[in-house]
Order: sequence, then structure tokens, then C-alpha cells
Amino acid sequence: MSTEYIDMIFEYSIIPEKTNNKNYLIDFRVDLTLKNEIWRVHKNDPDPNPSDPHAHKVGTSLKLHLGTGGLYNHATHTKKYIGRKILDSIRNYFEPHILKWGKTLPLLAYGT
Repeated sequence: MSTEYIDMIFEYSIIPEKTNNKNYLIDFRVDLTLKNEIWRVHKNDPDPNPSDPHAHKVGTSLKLHLGTGGLYNHATHTKKYIGRKILDSIRNYFEPHILKWGKTLPLLAYGT
């Protein structure tokens, strides 16, 4: 059985100003699918940890620090890191989108 998804990405937030935005992460996101895993970066993620911006593995509580490659379970570092080459690939994929948002990637400090 295949599942279809439709993403609608707006160039501006559809949420009215002065609205508590913490539960609305659907605006401004970029997805990357690697071996059936979806990693997502949100422009307006209210949680700056473990890096700002960082990637979420969709459907789990895992987060990826985009500077070190460190994996976090919620806010706790798992003491595990993704490979350097895949971190470079992920950064290269997300960087143009993040720059369009007026943000920058965290400094590359692999494994720290």
C-alpha cells in the first residue's frame, strides 16, 4: 500500500501575528528523505536545541545537530554521531533553503 503526501509550503506565515506559534511548525519546512527516513528542518522551530536550526527525524524524537552531527533524543545527547560525509550532504541539501530564510547553518564542528 503506498501513501501519498501533499506538502503545501507558503512563502509567508499563514498564522496571524501575535498568535502563540509554538504548536504550529507546519510553516516553512524542508524535508530530506534518506533511505526511507525523513529529516525535516523548520524555519520557525521554537526549540533552539540542539542547534538553530536543527533537523528532526519525522515520526521519532530524534534531532540532528547540523553543526556537529550529534544525535539527540529530545534534549539529551545520545553520544552518537552521523558520519561526516552524510552530515556534509545533509548540510549541502538544507543550506540553500536555510539561507533563503535569512538564517545560517551552525558552524561545522564535527564530533564535538
